[in-house]
Amino acid sequence: MPGKRTKQEITAHLMARCNELLDAGYDGTRILNRHQLKIQCYQCNAAIINGVACHETGCPNQAKAKQRREQRERKEAKCDSLR
Repeated sequence: MPGKRTKQEITAHLMARCNELLDAGYDGTRILNRHQLKIQCYQCNAAIINGVACHETGCPNQAKAKQRREQRERKEAKCDSLR
């Protein structure tokens, strides 16, 4: 049946999404079961709005995540310039 994912694919997708959220500053994020994530930030009352995780305005974890993303982008740009 096309479109049906295996348990391994579902687990891999869930793990990848969990890691993305942890990188975005949602430091309390964890996997509840094979199909659900608990998204949480220990610095604010994070919310899910229309399927998008959102920090409160002024959350220190949001600023840290932005700094990490900018550092990663600079590193990637530097690597691309070496090619």
